[in-house]
Amino acid sequence: RIVGRYSDSERWGKNALADGWVEIWNEPNMPGSTMYWDAEPEKFYQFFTTTAKALNSDFPELKVGGPGSHAAGCTTPEGREWVDDFLGHLNTNDVPLDFFSWHAYTANIDELRGCYLFYSKLLDRHGYGDVPQIVTEYNLDAIPCAGAGKICHPHGKLAGGALLTTAWIEMQSWPDLEGLFVYRGADGPFIPNSKFTMPPVEGGPCPGVGCDSLGGSGFGLLYGDGTRKPQGAAFSLFSTLEGMELVDLAEPTPFVAEIDGEVPNNAGAELAGGLPMLAALAGRDQSGKVRLLVANPQDV
Repeated sequence: RIVGRYSDSERWGKNALADGWVEIWNEPNMPGSTMYWDAEPEKFYQFFTTTAKALNSDFPELKVGGPGSHAAGCTTPEGREWVDDFLGHLNTNDVPLDFFSWHAYTANIDELRGCYLFYSKLLDRHGYGDVPQIVTEYNLDAIPCAGAGKICHPHGKLAGGALLTTAWIEMQSWPDLEGLFVYRGADGPFIPNSKFTMPPVEGGPCPGVGCDSLGGSGFGLLYGDGTRKPQGAAFSLFSTLEGMELVDLAEPTPFVAEIDGEVPNNAGAELAGGLPMLAALAGRDQSGKVRLLVANPQDV
């Protein structure tokens, strides 16, 4: 009914979902929670099967996929088993799948890369090797910081901007990744006394879970006053590369492992997955000038 409403050309003057993408559900495999799915996994598999077949039948022009897998779907044994069973059910029941979607919240590039490769192999094993992946939610999580047992929230700081930008620059080189959406969340006033602060914050800069403001530590690209965070500034610069000729940087990857002949070795490199690197994107404009976007996760 929802898809039909937004495909109604008479209502909107055009089909708002023409050649669009429809994602079925959100994190049905969230561990230890019934927030998004409160029944057995098998019932979700059947729900997805019925819904996907119905949408493909009634709206063949749409690309239908899902399930918006929780980050645990590629990082825990239980999560990997859930996704394996899900794709096995789809294959057994001849369910068409136009894309497979998943979520990731991490500052570790190795973890992101591992999730992508895990899903690629699993899709291929179940007969969906040509199906593209879409990361429909991505952002950083809390990271260890100086001081035993302390946790830092890099969102809104230079560290967060560098780590986030380094990751999404690399992810653009993954051949089976069709799309990447940064989860923007909310900064500034939040729901008072709610347990759903994003990310969950205890202590400074927020007085506790459910505080009125995230103090710049939310997932947004902008601060509460509308100014850009470092990652917001990076996205703004990235937008200027649109339409330019892509400049292929040095092989084998666009990441610099040495600086002036020396290999950096510091906490920033470890947080970025143990790989000391600079991430870079380059485009050549119509005048022939090359424009660079560089992210440096060192010394964060």
